Amino acid sequence: MQENSVEGYAMIAADIEKIGFRTKCDIGASEYKIDIGVIHPERPDEYIMGIMCDGTTYKEAQTARDRNILQPDVLKGLGWNIMRVYIMDYLDNKERVLKNVALKIEEAVRLEKEKAMEAARKEAQYIIEEARAAANIASEELKALRKQLQDSADATGNNQRQADVRRSLNEAESKLRAAKAEEKRPEPKR
Repeated sequence: MQENSVEGYAMIAADIEKIGFRTKCDIGASEYKIDIGVIHPERPDEYIMGIMCDGTTYKEAQTARDRNILQPDVLKGLGWNIMRVYIMDYLDNKERVLKNVALKIEEAVRLEKEKAMEAARKEAQYIIEEARAAANIASEELKALRKQLQDSADATGNNQRQADVRRSLNEAESKLRAAKAEEKRPEPKR
């Protein structure tokens, strides 16, 4: 019985490869294994989808809850995209099952790209906000130094003090220019 189930999902894996996706069977380090792992089309060292069949692991589960709810939920919690393919459905209508598998894989790739784009957008927004905050701080420091320079020139005429304030003023102006240049960097395209 165990050999038949392995042959069943090996047959499904071979047909998935025929539609353009690389696969590997019996993924996992413990006794519980994912029947078919679909290798990510853009990153060959990662899996994009795990396919659970009604093979050995399915049959060895203690309860229907274990095999239909607990196992997929644990795998999803570990970051897997999981789908179930029953061998009888596959034998009954192979084309429909393979089309569904391809759609699920493509959807997983698309969703992954959307998540990556959203993360990049948020990172760019954070950088812009930090640059604006730095520019505001530098602007306030610049105003304070200008006032200090003016007050110093008005009150004492002390050349060394004025030179120190001018140096600080020049540094603050450089920081402000750098912060404004950072703020003007374009956002990544979506």
